[in-house]
Amino acid sequence: GNTQGFAEYFKALARQNVDGLWLTGLSIAAAGGDIGVAGRAVDATLLPGYLGRLTREPALQGKTFGSLQINQAAPAKTVGADGKESIAPAGFVEFRLHSTPEGGQP
Repeated sequence: GNTQGFAEYFKALARQNVDGLWLTGLSIAAAGGDIGVAGRAVDATLLPGYLGRLTREPALQGKTFGSLQINQAAPAKTVGADGKESIAPAGFVEFRLHSTPEGGQP
């Protein structure tokens, strides 16, 4: 197992604060060998810089992002004061990352 604990992963994620990007989920498995991160961003172009900085964090060095999924969030239905429904774009993208140790299976 992981005798160091998982605090360094959380510190690394907290240090990489990006305006317009927020995390919605995190999973750490295999004693820190597999990390999954889910989140949202107001603009998909924020992701490359964020990922680059994450991989330079000491807790995440030696990890690669084996997969990255980016999807436009589903439009939101709203009901106006007049009772009419309208559909508005969500205004953000959703993303999911999965990392594996270097040389490991994705």
